[in-house]
Amino acid sequence: MLGAQVKSGRLNVAARAAVLAYADDVVAHFGQVHQVYNNAGLAYHGEVEKSEFKDIERIMDVDFWGVVNGTKAFLPHVIASGDGHIVNISRLFGLIAVRGQSAYHAAKFAVRGFTEALRQHMLVALRSSPTRIWQCIRRRWRRRRSSRASARAAPAW
Repeated sequence: MLGAQVKSGRLNVAARAAVLAYADDVVAHFGQVHQVYNNAGLAYHGEVEKSEFKDIERIMDVDFWGVVNGTKAFLPHVIASGDGHIVNISRLFGLIAVRGQSAYHAAKFAVRGFTEALRQHMLVALRSSPTRIWQCIRRRWRRRRSSRASARAAPAW
């Protein structure tokens, strides 16, 4: 044990009011927030034509809106800390698609787009803010990239 103070709790990330309240509780407990990791995910396997709307909506509510809720709830606190990071996890399925996972892919592609747009906003609108926005897949790729031959082309994103 390194002596770090920990706060844990159960939270439905699709319940926006609960996420907003949790962010306030965390700030009240620690005084400030420097890092947030949004890693919401439910999987659902089913062909689009046979899937119920409610099943697809549930995946979007958790996998996409859970990340948006967590980001929006904590972003003002992370910015206020003067030095922070928000990391949104979209996984490989935010880059590629396979049969039977359309709802999951839709959510993870949406997380990727949301995170990229937020990152651009933070770079332009808050130039003086040291708050950083990361998408996990891109960061890992760059680490691996540095050890490979430079002849490989970088992705456009």
